[in-house]
Amino acid sequence: MKRKFLSLILFVATLLGTVALGAAPSSVADIAAANEKADFLKNGKTEYKIVYDRDISSTEIVAVSEFQTLFYDGTGSTIETVYADEVTLDTNAKYICVGENDYSRAAGLRADFANLASNGYAIKTINNNVFIIGGGEWGTIWGVYDFLSMQIGYEF
Repeated sequence: MKRKFLSLILFVATLLGTVALGAAPSSVADIAAANEKADFLKNGKTEYKIVYDRDISSTEIVAVSEFQTLFYDGTGSTIETVYADEVTLDTNAKYICVGENDYSRAAGLRADFANLASNGYAIKTINNNVFIIGGGEWGTIWGVYDFLSMQIGYEF
């Protein structure tokens, strides 16, 4: 039911011309790098954890929830979460940072609203860390979907 409702919302948004899928041209190389560098999945399991803020919007909650649900659906494994204020930047850690938060800002990454608009996103890697940052809340969700498409073959 939740997916049908989300699908309906996304369909209506598309009809209204408000959804612009994809990343800004400058982030295409970063998306490819995320696909290659992130040794994300081994034997259907991951050592990575999702990092996100405690105080996030309902749309960003959907992004984190969708990540966990679709990852489980695609692999049969769970992925842990941790709040951004509970971790410090560690280039050797295996984190997937969803949305702009303390962890992404510590890495020097912020949403680029001018290039991404509200529905665009960037997927960047810094060593073992993957950052999925939207130009707006919907951009973060689209980034999660694209990352899961690259990593586990998820199709929306």
